[in-house]
Amino acid sequence: GVLPSNEGRGYVLRRILRRAMRHIHNIGYKGNLLSKLAPVFINEMNDIYSELEEASDLIISTLDIEEERFRETLRIGMKYLKEEINTLSEGASLNGSKVFKLYDTYGFPLDLTADILKDKKIKLDYDGFESAMQEQKRKARAAWSGSGEKDFSSIWFDIYDKFGGTEFIRKDDGSYVGKVQAIIKDGKLVQKASTGEDVIIVTDQTTFYAESGGQIGDRGYINDNEVYDTKKFADKIHGHYVCLKNDISIGDEVKFLVDYNLRNLIKANHSATHILHFALREILGKHVTQKGSLVSYDKLRFDFAHNKAMTKDEIINVEKRVNSIIMLNSSISTNLMSIDAAKKSGAMALFGEKYDEEVRVVSMGESIELCGGTRVKNTGDIKDLAKSNEKYKNELLLNKLEEINVKDIRILLLKIYNDKVNLKGIYDNLKSKKTSIIILINTDKNNKKTSLLIGVTKDISNKYNAKELIQSCFSIINGKGGGNSEYAQASGDNIDVEDKILDKIKEYYN
Repeated sequence: GVLPSNEGRGYVLRRILRRAMRHIHNIGYKGNLLSKLAPVFINEMNDIYSELEEASDLIISTLDIEEERFRETLRIGMKYLKEEINTLSEGASLNGSKVFKLYDTYGFPLDLTADILKDKKIKLDYDGFESAMQEQKRKARAAWSGSGEKDFSSIWFDIYDKFGGTEFIRKDDGSYVGKVQAIIKDGKLVQKASTGEDVIIVTDQTTFYAESGGQIGDRGYINDNEVYDTKKFADKIHGHYVCLKNDISIGDEVKFLVDYNLRNLIKANHSATHILHFALREILGKHVTQKGSLVSYDKLRFDFAHNKAMTKDEIINVEKRVNSIIMLNSSISTNLMSIDAAKKSGAMALFGEKYDEEVRVVSMGESIELCGGTRVKNTGDIKDLAKSNEKYKNELLLNKLEEINVKDIRILLLKIYNDKVNLKGIYDNLKSKKTSIIILINTDKNNKKTSLLIGVTKDISNKYNAKELIQSCFSIINGKGGGNSEYAQASGDNIDVEDKILDKIKEYYN
């Protein structure tokens, strides 16, 4: 079979798909349509092509990815292209350097630009496009040769000249496929490599994140061959470092399987650097700036500029702030925008990252930064992060977390004042504790609403019942809810009742 890619049959397929997607876009449909239609066609054609049913999951997931990527490409590129078209009259020609900017910066395919210009009866300056592309390659070679990275430099630019950059497919689970474009062995390009050899494999597309901005590269497998590192070359090409268990050749179609367990640990630590940066600037001052980092699966190191050593109290306060943000379990959002718009929004750039004119802006609560790395979906996925000494080893450092001892148990009480908060996410980060009743109260004064969560840790759930506890509070919050013996939630329209809830829980035990 053939999968969408940037060359050969794969590129022809991608062009066909994108032509269909453009028509879908033009009729005003906003979601993924081809992936929804695919099961119908698979069912109709399966008698003739029986392999379609077997590959149905791959077909549907590939269409989903292609549609999502193309929709984003259209959103970004069309804005720029429309601005340029509006300056031209019918029969005029769009400057090749601007067409190349669409192609190189925004990922807008040349053939799509040509189709759109043709509809508007505007010519495309192909010579200018080619000239701009050659100039970009010349500058890239010059920058590379002056960077001190001498190893393989000519090889990587030969690969880039022939195939362009590697297409990175952002996936958080499952496998994917691609085609081998180049194999490097002992610093030289080879046509094939054999079992037992260490090589670098370049493919047309990949799900492996390449080392960048302090974040280590992904590990996993290409077919049955272990990928022990992934690095970026010439700023565009992903090189997979592989110890071969099976022979491999140029042109082979291969399956990618990232080690997502490892990826998730790296994502958590990478996301934590954003929160740590924010907390340091909040506690120490806005002069604090990141100077480097190492983001691995088992640790992170964060280098920053500050005019003196941190005091013990400052370290503890930063830890508290970091973990308080994590425990709120806020959703993390990513938006694409121009670099100027990103700066106006207050987004900070991370040290060591290279940014195009169109950038990814990652927001984690009050932290807003430019970032091209992988990240978690919610801050709670990071788990508790910072520890300075053994005293705090088993407790989250959280400004608002109160501990109240009642008879043979302790009550962990958290009062929050927020119109949007995920109490379940906070509870998930606390439920591993021992011998505790967990009470989370969120007061939303704007909407005059109290949300209440009561949890009982598993080791005492045979003695205490979360559902009964929360039912005893219904009249206090003037609301209702439900749950089970270990976990229950409720909401009501009485606010400022935190002390009454706590008194009711204490009364329950007395």
